[in-house]
Amino acid sequence: MSSKLDQEKFEQALKELTEKFLAGETPDDSTEKIGKDLMQYILARQRAHQGVPDIPTDWPTADRKTRNIIRNWDTDNDQFLLTEKAIKRLLRGKFSDAVNIVERKNTRISFEQSQRAKAPRGNGRVAEKIEELISNNPSISHKQLRLELEVWAAATAGIQFDEVEIYDENDNAQPAKWSGLKDRIYRMRIKILGPG
Repeated sequence: MSSKLDQEKFEQALKELTEKFLAGETPDDSTEKIGKDLMQYILARQRAHQGVPDIPTDWPTADRKTRNIIRNWDTDNDQFLLTEKAIKRLLRGKFSDAVNIVERKNTRISFEQSQRAKAPRGNGRVAEKIEELISNNPSISHKQLRLELEVWAAATAGIQFDEVEIYDENDNAQPAKWSGLKDRIYRMRIKILGPG
C-alpha cells in the first residue's frame, strides 16, 4: 500500500468482498463449496491488496503470485500451523479437507476458551485487600480506596501498581483496574449493607 488513499480503497474492497462471501453462504452448503468459495475469497482479497483491477483478464498474474506465496509459506509458529495446512489444502483443491481442518481448529479454540472462562479466577491478595478496606469502611470513596491501596502496595512486597491497575506479580489473579473501583465499592456495599 503506497498511500492512505490506497489503504482506504483496499479496506473498502475487502469489506465488499467479505460481505459478498458471507452473503453467498447458505446453511446447506457442502464443505466442498465452502472450500471453493474460501479459495476464491483469498485470491480476490489478494488481488484487491495488490491493486489489481476487477477485470478477469488481469487476474492470472496476481493469482499466480498468491499461489506461490501460499506454496512457499512455512511457519514455525504453532499458532498458525493448522491455518497454513488448511490454506495449502485449499491450494491443492482439497476443499473439504481444508474446511474440516478449520472447523476442528475453531472447535478446539472454542473449547479452550470455555475452559478458561470456567476456570476459577482466584481471589489474590489485591482482591482480598480491596474487600478488607471496603468492609472496614463501607462509605469509603474510590479516591480514598485507591490512595490506601497505593500506600499498601508501596509497603507490601510483590504488589505493583501503575496508572491503570494494581496487581500481585506473584500470583495469577486478575489485576484490579483503578477504573473498576467504584463498581467494586458498590457491590461490596450491597453485600455488606444489603440493597437500598
